[in-house]
Amino acid sequence: MSRLWRNKGLLYKLVATYLALVVVPLTLVSYVGYVTYKKSMEKTIDEFVLETLSQFTINVDTYLNGLTQLSTLPYYDNPFLELWKGKPANADERLKLQQAALKLAGNSVLSGRYDITGVIFLDDSGDILPYLKFGYVKPSYAYKQTDWYRECAASAGVPVFLGGGKPDYIENPYQPMLTSCRMINDLDAHNKPIGLFMILTNLSVIQDMIGKMNPKYQGSVYLFDNSNRLIYGRFNDDEEKSALLRVWEQPAGDKFSQLVTFGGQRYKAGSVISSVSGIKAMFVMPYETISQNEKWVFLLVFVLASTAMILSIVIFIWIARRLTTPLRTLQQLMKKVEMGQFDVHYETNSQDEIGRLGSSFNYMVSEMRRMFYDVYEANLRKKETELIALRNQINPHFLYNSLESINMMAELQGSYQISEMIGTLGELLRLSLHRRAFSTVEEEVRYIQLYLSIQKTAYGGKFEEIIRIDSDIYHFKTLKLLLQPVVENALYHGIEKKAGPGTIVIEGRKEDRVLRFFVTDDGVGISAEKLLVLDRQLNDESYEGSVGLKNVFERVRLHYGPAYGIRICSLSGSGTTIQLTLPCIE
Repeated sequence: MSRLWRNKGLLYKLVATYLALVVVPLTLVSYVGYVTYKKSMEKTIDEFVLETLSQFTINVDTYLNGLTQLSTLPYYDNPFLELWKGKPANADERLKLQQAALKLAGNSVLSGRYDITGVIFLDDSGDILPYLKFGYVKPSYAYKQTDWYRECAASAGVPVFLGGGKPDYIENPYQPMLTSCRMINDLDAHNKPIGLFMILTNLSVIQDMIGKMNPKYQGSVYLFDNSNRLIYGRFNDDEEKSALLRVWEQPAGDKFSQLVTFGGQRYKAGSVISSVSGIKAMFVMPYETISQNEKWVFLLVFVLASTAMILSIVIFIWIARRLTTPLRTLQQLMKKVEMGQFDVHYETNSQDEIGRLGSSFNYMVSEMRRMFYDVYEANLRKKETELIALRNQINPHFLYNSLESINMMAELQGSYQISEMIGTLGELLRLSLHRRAFSTVEEEVRYIQLYLSIQKTAYGGKFEEIIRIDSDIYHFKTLKLLLQPVVENALYHGIEKKAGPGTIVIEGRKEDRVLRFFVTDDGVGISAEKLLVLDRQLNDESYEGSVGLKNVFERVRLHYGPAYGIRICSLSGSGTTIQLTLPCIE
């Protein structure tokens, strides 16, 4: 790991260090701040909801306590109580009972109460005395067989509240009702049950209480009795009912909140249990309502933190680049110096540490350039002497071969072609013996034409030549007698050894800033093994074998440098192509 770190660039190290010391701590602080705010916000919401529910349950307790007091009214109306427990034996007595019950219901219970929709008197003999503002009790309703009647009968005179659905004993009830049931007992007969007194109320008072809660968050209010029966509210489906009832299975105190899930969504349920009546209130709101504000806060924190971090990173990278860019420039210039380019210079106007380093670099390069050219001039003088020797070595070699060919023709064919050959040879001698070290491409082309003219006569139609050298490169200068040895190599080592006639193609063109010449023959070619040997011989300065291609290769490298020279491509039996690359010199 430490080695990997050491190999990284300076800019990378600076940015990584900045990220580790500034950006990462800032990110952690922002995250911790957001989490702290989230918890604080949820706690505040829980406290607000539970406090609101507590006030709501107090109001509900007060309302239910009022209904409880109303349910005791039969005990204070002795005429009605005597008639009810006397069990009327005829129509007159029943009429008196009905009149007394109506007087009790109308004057004491129903009067001035918009929330009370009716009262019902049920005795143990099966008689029903209903006094309802809306609707009527179903005839022959078997109320004694119901669970709610048995529960009320077993309550020993304590009122029981039956919640808030539509009563099934009323024909077509128009709205849900809350019913207070109390078993009226005969206090003079050891609390013998007389009948059941029921007060039916609508839910308008509870709805008004909920409306006055004015919650800050959208949600639903549910009211349960101490047996977890729903008094107020509505379940949308069984899954919601099951999820909310599970909250009461293990309540975490008189006030608590917890997350519940139903319908594929999460909800926050705040719950309060009344210590007076045991009534349970629950406020259920989608968790999305809470998280919506959290999302805005998170988005705000994220945008601010991201903006600050991005801005600081950009500024830091800008500062780091101001430090590392000059160093990178010096590094690139140093690489050029390593490749032999000494004409580089570092531009600097500062006098800081980097500026002084650049000045020292410039001084070092200038000294190296001076020493290099001193050595180069000494070597150049030495190579010029060697070039003269190499050129003198080529000329006698060619002259010998040419004179031998002329002599052979004179002997074999007679003298009428000798004059032509001697004329051609004379022009060749004039071009080759000229003392200039350089010639133009046009002169090189002319020399090749003269040379091939002589050789075609000598070989008697053994080969054909094709010369395709662009005329727009004729004016460029090149070393004298560079192409002729290459063509001679193609003739002697390619065409001559071929069983039938062959073709030599000579091409030349300008590519970018270099001249490229291609000499191609369709002769016997060179095997891969011999090609490797030939390549080694060309690059081996100590090799003193064949003078043809070796001399050309050495002359080009000595005068123009290692970027120029000869490249040989060949395949045994398919011919050979020799590429000669030279600089463009006008």
